[in-house]
Amino acid sequence: MNTFYCIVSFFLVVTSYLITPSLSDQTTQDLISQICRTVSDPGFCFDQLNKNLPSPQTDLRGLTRLTTGLALAFARDTETFFQRVKEHEENGGLKKLYEFCESKYHSVVGFMQGAKYDADRADFVSMVNLLQLCGPPVIECQTALGDIIYAVRSKNAHMRTFISMGLKEGTLL
Repeated sequence: MNTFYCIVSFFLVVTSYLITPSLSDQTTQDLISQICRTVSDPGFCFDQLNKNLPSPQTDLRGLTRLTTGLALAFARDTETFFQRVKEHEENGGLKKLYEFCESKYHSVVGFMQGAKYDADRADFVSMVNLLQLCGPPVIECQTALGDIIYAVRSKNAHMRTFISMGLKEGTLL
């Protein structure tokens, strides 16, 4: 299974790299490549950065601001997802797990709001410190739910990728 995942990820990275250069300049693509090759889901990273670029000539600070904005929006969406599924869940045990994950994502949203604010002010040290606080609640949610629901596993994996992207960008600055 791991070999299959690696092959699929490699294919996505190569495909994204070959398709996207027309959307941005080479310097931007080099930065995106440098960031995305370090995360667990490079295809997702390439896709998110390339389809949301504010301009074809986006520098590292711009990519960092973009990432924190995307991560904040994703964290809010995930928190809302847990609120909605919790409301409709009849199984008491599962409902408690959704409440637990909702509270974890509430924390992540707070940290992400701070990280976005810091990125917008070019305070990348503080941004990195806040991003480092985002990982544990996401992992705790995933650990509590396990692999019960694919959508949750996928959301948590994407959130961890956004966090890794921001951390890489922040350490490059």
